[in-house]
Amino acid sequence: MIVGITGNTGSGKSTLARIFAEWGGTLVDADEIGRSVWQNDPGLQRTIASAFGDAVLGPDGKIDRRRLGHVVFSAPDNLAMLDRILAEPLRSAIERALRDAEERSPGPVVLDAALLFDWGYQERVDVVVLILAAADTRHARIRTRDSLDERGARDRIARQSDLDARMEEADHVIENDGTLDELKLRAREVWESITDKDEE
Repeated sequence: MIVGITGNTGSGKSTLARIFAEWGGTLVDADEIGRSVWQNDPGLQRTIASAFGDAVLGPDGKIDRRRLGHVVFSAPDNLAMLDRILAEPLRSAIERALRDAEERSPGPVVLDAALLFDWGYQERVDVVVLILAAADTRHARIRTRDSLDERGARDRIARQSDLDARMEEADHVIENDGTLDELKLRAREVWESITDKDEE
């Protein structure tokens, strides 16, 4: 069984995925795979550098993740361009990771993917868990987590699709505006429902 977790930046998506992994899930992290895909592919790095210019390069001449993030989240067209560049290699890498995880995992595979709906992966997974948080909560979290200024955090949130509109497509929706302990309580109910279904 594959459990797809999605949510906007700052919603607690990756925290939820790690909680599920602690409880026996095998984690497949789409963001981590995405970084690995472009960091380990010189051809893809050249394509990204060509598309966005020197603004995304660090002092060593290689793509700097923080600079790339600043450029792509500063304009909708830039984010769409990066998504187009990475789409095929990223999907292939995620598919390989999912197959590998399914083969070696005795329990559910947990796919942590912000773009789950955008990629149509809701059809690939068995269960969709959508985690939501209010915009001001997400704003505060990503400012702290990513050391962003006010504008940087606002731009990053504004560039993501509104996942509240996708609630009907999710099997489970978790509201996460509280503490980690509160999230774990809600997560436990969802996880038990998922594992009960997996055992049927």
